[in-house]
Amino acid sequence: MNIILCVPGPWTSIEALRAAVKEITNAEYLLDESGLVHSESGFEASVEFFEYEEGMAAAFKAAGIATGITPQELKEISEHQSVVYLKAEGGNEASAHSMALAAQALVKAGGLGVKVETACKAFSARLWNNLVEHFEDENLYVLYVHDCIEDEEGSVYSCGMHNLGLKDTILSGMDPEEATEIISVFGYFQLLDKPTIIENELFSEEEDSPAYLILDEPDQPAMGDELLENPYGMWRLEPTE
Repeated sequence: MNIILCVPGPWTSIEALRAAVKEITNAEYLLDESGLVHSESGFEASVEFFEYEEGMAAAFKAAGIATGITPQELKEISEHQSVVYLKAEGGNEASAHSMALAAQALVKAGGLGVKVETACKAFSARLWNNLVEHFEDENLYVLYVHDCIEDEEGSVYSCGMHNLGLKDTILSGMDPEEATEIISVFGYFQLLDKPTIIENELFSEEEDSPAYLILDEPDQPAMGDELLENPYGMWRLEPTE
């Protein structure tokens, strides 16, 4: 599966983008016929370059609610001249981190924000740069996982864990804010502790916290969506009380 990142920017041509990236990164990143390449590691992301796209600011606004994109930042995004889509194989932390760095190179070269197409989560250029510049392992969760999505029936679920090679989570019948907190804790648990999770085990935030039965969820809310369906599956947390 691929990680796909969208970066709107001020570039009037792909040649202008190529020159800006080379200059701002001191040739650490180079844009050639094959894509955006990191000179030292050899990491490569394919690049698609498009002119102005109508509705880009609206898409960032909808996907950036959880990250707090400001009206001024949305205004700047609305004035973009072009859009770059980065794509590379995902499903593991190393690739996700390399993609975050690649997108940061575009941000430094003038990019106005980053939208994770494979999580429907958007960031201002300022926030993306900060999360990557001061990188810690847990930042991967912030960058790639949208964990407060609510469906029509009131269930809350995460989307984007497949970018990291992990299962998403769904929780029903709870206050949305409380459900989001539990899903977030469980997501960080998967990412940082790297446990071997077995269906019908119990999970709790703390020793004395309520316990949740871990079940496999076969009917993902994003089932059939090429970008958002998680090929690794989804966990359902079922309250035991």
